[in-house]
Amino acid sequence: MPRKSTKLGKERARAKAVSNRKLTEREKKKVIHALSVGGSYADAARYAGVRSVRLRKAIDEDPAFWEQMEQIQAGCKIEHLETIHGGDKEWRASAWMLARKWHKEFAQKPAESFDRDQVYRLLTGLSKMVVEQIKDSADRKRVTAKLQDFILQLDKMSGNKTKVKDSDV
Repeated sequence: MPRKSTKLGKERARAKAVSNRKLTEREKKKVIHALSVGGSYADAARYAGVRSVRLRKAIDEDPAFWEQMEQIQAGCKIEHLETIHGGDKEWRASAWMLARKWHKEFAQKPAESFDRDQVYRLLTGLSKMVVEQIKDSADRKRVTAKLQDFILQLDKMSGNKTKVKDSDV
Protein backbone atom coordinates (compact mmCIF):
# COMPACT_ATOMS: atom_id res chain seq x y z
CA MET A 1 0.00 0.00 0.00
CA PRO A 2 1.54 3.34 -1.02
CA ARG A 3 2.31 5.81 1.74
CA LYS A 4 0.34 9.00 1.90
CA SER A 5 2.42 12.09 1.60
CA THR A 6 2.04 14.18 4.70
CA LYS A 7 2.65 17.84 5.27
CA LEU A 8 5.55 16.96 7.61
CA GLY A 9 7.07 14.66 4.99
CA LYS A 10 6.89 17.40 2.34
CA GLU A 11 8.49 19.91 4.73
CA ARG A 12 11.33 17.49 5.47
CA ALA A 13 11.90 16.87 1.77
CA ARG A 14 11.92 20.62 1.07
CA ALA A 15 14.34 21.23 3.98
CA LYS A 16 16.65 18.49 2.68
CA ALA A 17 16.59 19.96 -0.82
CA VAL A 18 17.45 23.39 0.58
CA SER A 19 20.27 21.98 2.73
CA ASN A 20 21.78 20.32 -0.36
CA ARG A 21 21.64 23.55 -2.37
CA LYS A 22 24.90 25.49 -2.66
CA LEU A 23 25.12 28.94 -1.14
CA THR A 24 24.19 31.73 -3.50
CA GLU A 25 26.59 34.62 -4.07
CA ARG A 26 24.22 36.84 -2.05
CA GLU A 27 24.32 34.40 0.88
CA LYS A 28 28.12 34.20 0.68
CA LYS A 29 28.37 38.00 0.72
CA LYS A 30 26.17 38.16 3.80
CA VAL A 31 28.34 35.54 5.55
CA ILE A 32 31.47 37.51 4.67
CA HIS A 33 29.91 40.76 5.89
CA ALA A 34 28.89 39.24 9.24
CA LEU A 35 32.42 37.90 9.75
CA SER A 36 33.96 41.23 8.74
CA VAL A 37 32.31 42.99 11.68
CA GLY A 38 33.30 40.30 14.18
CA GLY A 39 30.34 37.91 14.00
CA SER A 40 30.75 34.21 14.73
CA TYR A 41 30.15 31.49 12.14
CA ALA A 42 26.74 30.82 13.72
CA ASP A 43 25.89 34.54 13.55
CA ALA A 44 27.03 34.68 9.93
CA ALA A 45 24.85 31.71 8.99
CA ARG A 46 21.80 33.22 10.72
CA TYR A 47 22.42 36.63 9.13
CA ALA A 48 22.65 35.03 5.68
CA GLY A 49 19.47 33.06 6.38
CA VAL A 50 21.14 29.67 6.03
CA ARG A 51 21.58 26.77 8.37
CA SER A 52 24.97 26.15 9.92
CA VAL A 53 25.04 22.75 8.18
CA ARG A 54 24.77 24.44 4.78
CA LEU A 55 27.53 26.88 5.69
CA ARG A 56 29.83 24.03 6.80
CA LYS A 57 29.07 22.14 3.59
CA ALA A 58 29.86 25.24 1.51
CA ILE A 59 33.15 25.64 3.37
CA ASP A 60 34.05 21.98 2.76
CA GLU A 61 33.19 22.19 -0.93
CA ASP A 62 34.77 25.58 -1.68
CA PRO A 63 38.30 26.09 -0.30
CA ALA A 64 38.42 29.57 -1.88
CA PHE A 65 35.34 30.60 0.12
CA TRP A 66 36.95 29.24 3.30
CA GLU A 67 40.12 31.21 2.53
CA GLN A 68 38.06 34.35 1.95
CA MET A 69 36.32 33.85 5.30
CA GLU A 70 39.66 33.40 7.07
CA GLN A 71 41.09 36.54 5.42
CA ILE A 72 38.05 38.59 6.38
CA GLN A 73 38.31 37.49 10.01
CA ALA A 74 42.02 38.29 10.06
CA GLY A 75 41.22 41.70 8.56
CA CYS A 76 38.65 42.34 11.29
CA LYS A 77 41.23 41.51 13.95
CA ILE A 78 43.87 43.70 12.29
CA GLU A 79 41.45 46.66 12.09
CA HIS A 80 40.91 46.45 15.85
CA LEU A 81 44.67 46.21 16.45
CA GLU A 82 45.25 49.23 14.21
CA THR A 83 42.61 51.19 16.13
CA ILE A 84 44.45 50.48 19.38
CA HIS A 85 47.89 51.07 17.90
CA GLY A 86 46.83 54.34 16.28
CA GLY A 87 45.59 55.76 19.56
CA ASP A 88 42.06 56.21 18.24
CA LYS A 89 39.71 57.59 20.89
CA GLU A 90 37.55 54.46 20.47
CA TRP A 91 40.44 52.08 21.23
CA ARG A 92 38.65 50.63 24.28
CA ALA A 93 35.86 49.25 22.11
CA SER A 94 38.45 47.50 19.94
CA ALA A 95 40.25 46.15 22.99
CA TRP A 96 36.93 44.84 24.31
CA MET A 97 36.14 43.15 20.99
CA LEU A 98 39.58 41.54 20.76
CA ALA A 99 39.36 40.24 24.34
CA ARG A 100 35.99 38.62 23.68
CA LYS A 101 36.23 37.44 20.09
CA TRP A 102 39.85 36.24 20.30
CA HIS A 103 40.01 35.66 24.05
CA LYS A 104 42.80 33.07 23.90
CA GLU A 105 45.11 35.69 22.42
CA PHE A 106 43.91 38.91 24.00
CA ALA A 107 41.95 38.34 27.22
CA GLN A 108 43.75 39.20 30.43
CA LYS A 109 44.56 36.20 32.55
CA PRO A 110 45.36 36.32 36.23
CA ALA A 111 49.02 35.52 36.89
CA GLU A 112 48.12 32.37 38.82
CA SER A 113 45.97 30.85 36.05
CA PHE A 114 47.02 28.02 33.75
CA ASP A 115 45.95 27.55 30.17
CA ARG A 116 44.56 24.22 28.94
CA ASP A 117 47.88 22.98 27.51
CA GLN A 118 49.74 23.75 30.74
CA VAL A 119 47.18 21.82 32.78
CA TYR A 120 47.37 18.89 30.34
CA ARG A 121 51.20 18.79 30.55
CA LEU A 122 51.05 19.04 34.35
CA LEU A 123 48.54 16.18 34.64
CA THR A 124 50.34 13.90 32.18
CA GLY A 125 53.71 14.52 33.84
CA LEU A 126 52.29 13.84 37.29
CA SER A 127 50.49 10.75 35.98
CA LYS A 128 53.71 9.34 34.54
CA MET A 129 55.50 9.82 37.85
CA VAL A 130 52.73 8.05 39.75
CA VAL A 131 52.46 5.14 37.29
CA GLU A 132 56.24 4.61 37.27
CA GLN A 133 56.11 3.95 41.01
CA ILE A 134 53.57 1.11 40.70
CA LYS A 135 55.35 -2.24 40.45
CA ASP A 136 52.39 -4.57 39.82
CA SER A 137 51.43 -4.47 36.12
CA ALA A 138 47.69 -5.05 36.75
CA ASP A 139 47.62 -2.18 39.25
CA ARG A 140 49.61 0.00 36.84
CA LYS A 141 47.09 -0.65 34.02
CA ARG A 142 44.14 0.04 36.32
CA VAL A 143 45.62 3.32 37.59
CA THR A 144 46.62 4.35 34.04
CA ALA A 145 43.05 3.77 32.83
CA LYS A 146 41.62 5.81 35.71
CA LEU A 147 44.04 8.68 35.04
CA GLN A 148 43.17 8.66 31.33
CA ASP A 149 39.46 8.73 32.17
CA PHE A 150 40.05 11.63 34.54
CA ILE A 151 41.87 13.65 31.87
CA LEU A 152 39.10 12.93 29.35
CA GLN A 153 36.44 14.03 31.87
CA LEU A 154 38.28 17.33 32.37
CA ASP A 155 38.35 17.79 28.60
CA LYS A 156 34.61 17.13 28.33
CA MET A 157 33.91 19.72 31.01
CA SER A 158 35.95 22.27 29.06
CA GLY A 159 34.36 21.32 25.73
CA ASN A 160 37.58 19.94 24.21
CA LYS A 161 38.33 16.57 22.69
CA THR A 162 41.87 15.50 23.50
CA LYS A 163 43.18 12.14 22.38
CA VAL A 164 44.95 10.67 25.41
CA LYS A 165 47.63 8.17 24.39
CA ASP A 166 49.00 5.50 26.69
CA SER A 167 52.38 7.18 26.36
CA ASP A 168 50.90 10.36 27.88
CA VAL A 169 50.07 8.63 31.15
